[in-house]
Amino acid sequence: MSGMKTRSRTLGYKIGGGGYAETSADLFPPFLVTHGQASSPPTTILGTQITESEGHPFSHHQGENIGDVGGDFYTVRQYVTDAKSAVLYEESYINNGIRYTTSYNGHPQPVAPNPSLFPPIHDFIDHHDSMDEVGAKAVALVKPTNSIADLSTALGELFTEGLPKLPGIVAGQERTRIAKKAGSEYLGIQFGWLPFVGDIKDVARGISDADRIIAQYVRDSGKLVRRSIEFPVHEAFESETIATHVRPDFGQITSHLLDSLPYGDVICDRKTTTREKFSGGFTYHLPANFGGFDGQSKSALYAKKILGLDLSPDTVWNLTPWSWAADWFSNTGDVISNLSDYAIDGLCLRYGYIQRHIVTSYSYRNTGYPDIPPIIYVTEHKLRRRANPFGFGIQWDGLTPRQIAISVALGIKRVL
Repeated sequence: MSGMKTRSRTLGYKIGGGGYAETSADLFPPFLVTHGQASSPPTTILGTQITESEGHPFSHHQGENIGDVGGDFYTVRQYVTDAKSAVLYEESYINNGIRYTTSYNGHPQPVAPNPSLFPPIHDFIDHHDSMDEVGAKAVALVKPTNSIADLSTALGELFTEGLPKLPGIVAGQERTRIAKKAGSEYLGIQFGWLPFVGDIKDVARGISDADRIIAQYVRDSGKLVRRSIEFPVHEAFESETIATHVRPDFGQITSHLLDSLPYGDVICDRKTTTREKFSGGFTYHLPANFGGFDGQSKSALYAKKILGLDLSPDTVWNLTPWSWAADWFSNTGDVISNLSDYAIDGLCLRYGYIQRHIVTSYSYRNTGYPDIPPIIYVTEHKLRRRANPFGFGIQWDGLTPRQIAISVALGIKRVL
């Protein structure tokens, strides 16, 4: 990762300790202490924090058209969650008529503290391919040019459902003339005039909706469109017995009581939680001389007018001939085809990042001691992957001349 600087430090965590063991003889109150041990010191476990990142002066980048001011980022941190709940163990026995009590009060651990109990550290490079894959999926879901793809599908359906109606609409003057002469009597024929009016409005509605989407797409060319998406959280669990017939770790304290305690198995409960999020700013470029759209304006105006009118035979007669509808359908296929081409090559990311947050915890418990809280060793990764303006996993050297020209037109510079 070019330009990345690595910083690392060691983190110390004190675990366990604080317990004591003593034996008392029950002669006369108060108890006579015959043997005792001082508190056991805690064990220090050394964790690690590694960060690889670049420096970016964010304060100098403001405004709507902010470019790519971030970069790849990786950090990993290891730490321990140590429950401090104290436990008490006691054992009493009588010798020569005197009752003796041996007790332990402290913070034992289910397993002896050791840095090897941490979940493994993964290098940033281990995540490259999978993060590019997730990033590409995110871009496909949220890119603003999706509306053009949806429009192509909708128009395909409109062609299928609308075109068969056009011949009847375009040649509808005779039908309208008959309706005008028939007056109210013809208007009452449910299977004559009303279906004809319904066909006219269906075609007009399709033209109006398509015109609105295309016009908005053309107006937004070159503007910054911000998008983000969070994927569902993924969690994985598994358990494994890593040791059998062992006692908890009581630190440096020794006692007959501790030696007499039962054995148990050490279980490691592994949990990994992965969160992924995409954040980016899209823009797309249509050439200044993009054509084929102005010719549809007349058709769109007619369609909007029809949708706002109560279509009586007189109104329909005044709006005929209907050749404008046929002209719109014949021209729209080329317009959508051109827009789709630019939607593929013209879409750029002024900035785009896929971020991954992975928390892996190994929780250790001793089956023979349910009263001893588990100790949890955690390795936490945070990663951020930067996209090329034309997607994730794409190198500048792989861009087409057209894509490079679009980058220049949008003022996007190569990031090494």
